[in-house]
Amino acid sequence: MALTEGLLLALVSMISWGVADFIAVGPVRKIGNIRTLAIGQAAIFAAMLVYVAAFPGNIHFTNRAVFLSFPPSALIILGFLAMYKGIQVGKVSIVTPIVSSWSLVAIFIGFLFFQQAPSANHVAGALLIMSGIFLVAARFQDIRSAIKKHSVKGVPEALLSMLFYGLALAFNKIVIDEVGWLSASFLFSVWQTFMLAALFFSRNSGKPEISRNYLLIAVAAGLLNWFGGLSYNLGISSEYLSVVSPIASASVFVTVVLSFILLKERLTKSQYAGVASVITGIIIMAM
Repeated sequence: MALTEGLLLALVSMISWGVADFIAVGPVRKIGNIRTLAIGQAAIFAAMLVYVAAFPGNIHFTNRAVFLSFPPSALIILGFLAMYKGIQVGKVSIVTPIVSSWSLVAIFIGFLFFQQAPSANHVAGALLIMSGIFLVAARFQDIRSAIKKHSVKGVPEALLSMLFYGLALAFNKIVIDEVGWLSASFLFSVWQTFMLAALFFSRNSGKPEISRNYLLIAVAAGLLNWFGGLSYNLGISSEYLSVVSPIASASVFVTVVLSFILLKERLTKSQYAGVASVITGIIIMAM
């Protein structure tokens, strides 16, 4: 089994994003998605500033990179807002699997714009991982109920979120190729910090103060998201999107497994099948 650097970085990204989602549940439920994300983004921005101050020569920009880094950054925020809206109006178990399929968009973009034709192993592995994500995250009772009621609540928003995330996490490769993965990551952080700060201050008038515990957890979740993003950006700088994006998008698999181990949540038979499918897909990717 050949564990390439890109595949290992994809695994790091998947684990980092999965753990971040797991620990962010508490702050999200108590202080809301926007506040949790904004606090985490502030921590990311502070960490990047510390790094730039310590190693100023490692970060460089071009006017083109600054301009091109805005669309992916905005699409990430739009993807988050669309997912949040979908969860508000629909079922989490319906919205999450759709959103987590963003790698299908990224793979298509990689093939269409970057001439990255996936191998048979990449396709088979990606399909198994996507199937596993669906089995792990979806609740068939909710799906059957939605079909019976002819309800599409949350589905349009989830599809938009999937599209936004997929476009953002594919086209960020243009900026990475322009200035390198680290400088590109800094540019994305700058734009996202400004956008989330605007959202935070526009939606937080009159809301209660944030407790120290939730503040620290939100910071930790943000830094884990940042580390996952750095790993993803470094991964796609040297590896095909068809390898990195499906594995990275399986972060929901990590969240479910952590819930099973730490919170003693029981897994259904379909979730066990999903776990096996994700693992098998990753193994096939590495063959």
